[in-house]
Amino acid sequence: MLWIALYIPELSLQIAARGIAHERSIVIKDGSANHPIVIAANERALALGIQLGMPIAAAEALTSKLLVVPRNKDNETHALHRLAVLALQFTPTVTLQPYQGIVLETASSLRLHGGLAALLSKIKTGYRQLGYRVIHGIAPTVRAAWWFALAKTHGANIADVVDTKHLRGQLGKLQTNTLDLPTPTIALFEMLGIRTLADCLALPRTEFTQRFGVALTHAFDQALGLQPDVRSIFAMPKAFHSRIELPAEVTEIDALLFPIKRLLIELEGFLSGLGAGIQTLRVELEQGSKQRATFKIGLLAPERDQQRLLMLISAKLANLQLDHSVWAVSLHAEQLLAFNGKQSSFLVDQVSHQLAWRKLLEKLQVRLGKEWVQTLAHANDHRPEYAWSVSHGAQHYDENHAPLRPLWLLREPRAISGMGDMTLLAGPERIEAGWWDGRMAERDYYIARNGKGAVLWIYRQHRDPTRWYVHGVFA
Repeated sequence: MLWIALYIPELSLQIAARGIAHERSIVIKDGSANHPIVIAANERALALGIQLGMPIAAAEALTSKLLVVPRNKDNETHALHRLAVLALQFTPTVTLQPYQGIVLETASSLRLHGGLAALLSKIKTGYRQLGYRVIHGIAPTVRAAWWFALAKTHGANIADVVDTKHLRGQLGKLQTNTLDLPTPTIALFEMLGIRTLADCLALPRTEFTQRFGVALTHAFDQALGLQPDVRSIFAMPKAFHSRIELPAEVTEIDALLFPIKRLLIELEGFLSGLGAGIQTLRVELEQGSKQRATFKIGLLAPERDQQRLLMLISAKLANLQLDHSVWAVSLHAEQLLAFNGKQSSFLVDQVSHQLAWRKLLEKLQVRLGKEWVQTLAHANDHRPEYAWSVSHGAQHYDENHAPLRPLWLLREPRAISGMGDMTLLAGPERIEAGWWDGRMAERDYYIARNGKGAVLWIYRQHRDPTRWYVHGVFA
C-alpha cells in the first residue's frame, strides 16, 4: 500500500481567507469570551507585529483594518469532509485526520493517473483551486505518511518513502517534537534527551513500553508497518451541500463570484468522483440568521462543468438586487444524475451544434426567465397542425428520418382554384389520422412550385381530389 497524507496548516485561517479574492490582514481568535487570543495569523498580519498568543485587543490596537474571525470547529470538520469528497475522484480509500487533514491510499490508482508525481500534482492543484494549501507526506503506512507531512510543516528535510526497506531510516530522522504526540510525552522526551524517533527505537522495547505506555509503542509499530493501523474509510455523501462563510460582509454582486467559483470547483470534483451530473442547483445567499436570497439554476441535461455553471449563475446574479449584505454563500444539489461526458473533437458535428444551442438556450432562460424563452417541440401526431407544441427545452430534430415539411404553416389552409401553372416536385405524402379524436385528416401532400418560383406545400382531400389547398410555404 502507498499513502499520501495531506496536512492543512492553520486550517481555520485558510477557511477564513478562501472566501475573499484580495489578501487582507486576518487573525483567528479563540479562548474565553473575556480574554480571546490570537491562535493563527496570516503573513500580512504577522508583518504588522501581531504574534500568536497575543490578546485580540492588543492585535486590534496595531491596525484598524484587521479582520478578526472566531474559530469554528464545525466549519473545520465540514471543510475536511469537502476535501475528502474531492479526494474520492483520485482514490476510493480516504481517511480523515480530525481538524488537520486527510490521508489517501493511492497504490491502486497510480497507473490511472499517470504515476505518483502526476497524481500528487493533480491533488495539490485541485486543492489550490479551492483556496487551500496542503503539505504532503508519502509512505507505505498511514501513520508514517502523516508524520512525514507534520515534519515537513516544521521545515524537516524528509524524503518521501515508497517501499518499506527505507521506512525505518526515514522515520528515525523525525524530531519527536514535530509529531502529534501528547504534550507531556514530548516534554518527558526532552527532559531525557530523546530528540528523534531513532532515539526512541534504540531503547529496549520492554522498558520503553513500561515508561511511556503501550499506546505509544503501538503507534511506532503502526508507523513501521509491524501492526495494522485500522482507520474509518470516508464515505461519499449522496447529495452536495457546501458553504463558504465570508470573513466580511459583501454588498456587491461581483464580489460573490469569487467564493461561488470555488464552490463550483468543489462541486465539479464531487460529481467527477461519482461519475454524476446535475440538472438543478440551488444557490443561497445568507443575509443574516434568518434572511436568505435563494434561486435555482436549471439545466436542459446533466452537467458538472464549473465554468458553464458559473456563467449561468453570473447571468442570474446580474438581475438580482441585494437588499442586505451577504455573510455566507452555499450551493445545494440534492438530485444526482448519470453523466455521459462528450469527448472533444476537432470536427464540428451535429452533437457540437446541439450542445452550443443548449448552452445558449440555458443562458437566455436564466437571464430572461423560462416563461419568456420557448422552443418548438415535436408532438406525436402526423397531422401538420397538431404535430408541434411549445417547449422550454432544447429539442433535437432528426432530419434523416423526418418527411420534408415547411417550417412556415398557414394558420388555416387556403383553397386554390386549380393547379394552373403549378409544377409538382415531390409527393405524395399520405396522411390518414385523427379518427381517435373526431378530427379526421385524409390528405395527400405534395411539394409544388408556382409560376413565380415560390415552393409551396399543397394537398388535396381523398374524398374530393379535384380541390387543392396550400398549407405551407418553404423558405
